[in-house]
Formats: sequence, structure tokens, C-alpha cells
Amino acid sequence: MVSDALYANHAGGDGGAIYNDPRGSLILCTSELHDNNAAGSGGAVENFGGSVAIMCDSALHSNVAGSRGGAIDSFTGGLSVSHTSIYCNAAATDGGGIWCSGELAVTDSYLYTNSSGNRGGGLFFSGLGKTATIKNVSMTQNGSGLGGGFAILAGTVTFTDCILQGNTATDTASDGGVCVGAVNYTWSSIVPRADAVELQ
Repeated sequence: MVSDALYANHAGGDGGAIYNDPRGSLILCTSELHDNNAAGSGGAVENFGGSVAIMCDSALHSNVAGSRGGAIDSFTGGLSVSHTSIYCNAAATDGGGIWCSGELAVTDSYLYTNSSGNRGGGLFFSGLGKTATIKNVSMTQNGSGLGGGFAILAGTVTFTDCILQGNTATDTASDGGVCVGAVNYTWSSIVPRADAVELQ
């Protein structure tokens, strides 16, 4: 059950509904964030600097970012997402659903029908020296220029029991599902379902 709703908010900079600065700790549970937009990053939520954000049992949808992170932008901060649906969000550049350059954990969640203009329709991760753990996550029907499902450019990423299906990429040099750069990654029980892995 959704107990709180933040919707139809607008930011001229970052964080359409919420801006969590480096001194903050954000816990967002049983909430719905939708139809928010930011001229900068984080259509719904901007998690900036050394801050920590925890999101659970929530829905983030129909948010728009003029830069990166259609639903969530986490710039060097720690981000944990569980039992959450992230869908129908859009970013002009990278990370239609989530953009993260800090520690990241996404578990038991759905990322679908998100889009970005450049890389990582569902998820974009580029955490130099950072780790991302993606477990029991379904990424479907997302779209981008490179890596319709997700793009990972730096850091160490582990996928366990994940599903990729029906993701698309418009760049002819890219695979529909995945764009992988200079990163350490581990697949465990991932079901690509017609989406292959391409090293960029």
C-alpha cells in the first residue's frame, strides 16, 4: 500500500521532488513518486555527494530529467533500492530509470519501460572503485542509444537471478540489452532472453 505520494513537482535544477544533499540520509518507503521533472538530474530524486538513500516498497514512474537519472540520480552517494517498481521514466542523457556513481544495491525490483537518450535505458552505473549488487531484478522493455537495459562503465558489478527481456538500443553499434565498458562484472543465473552481452 502506498502511504505517501509526491507528484507533479518541478525543479529548475536537480531533484524534481526530492534533493538529498551530502549531509542527508533519506529513507523512502511505501511511497509513490510520479510525474515529477527536473531541468537537471534526478527527475524524482537527486541523491548528491556523500548522502545515503534507502528506497523500499515504492513506485517511481513517469518522471523526467533534463540530464541524467530519469527517476533517481545518485552522484557518489550510496543508494539502496528494494521491492520497488521504476517505470516509464525518461532521461535526456544517461540512466532512464537509475543513474549511479556510488555504492549501489538493487534487489527484488522491476525496471521497465524507462528510456534515455544516450546510455542505460533502465540503469546506468559508473562507480570507479565502487560496487553494485543487482539481485532478483527484472529489466524489460527499456530503451536507449547504447544499452537499452543497462550500461555499466566502471566499478565492480554482480548480477544474480536477473531477467533482461525486450530492451532496445537505437545505436547500430550496440546490443539491445547491455553496454559494458571497462568494468569487472559477474553473471549468476541471469536470463538474457534474446538480449546478448556486448563489450564496448
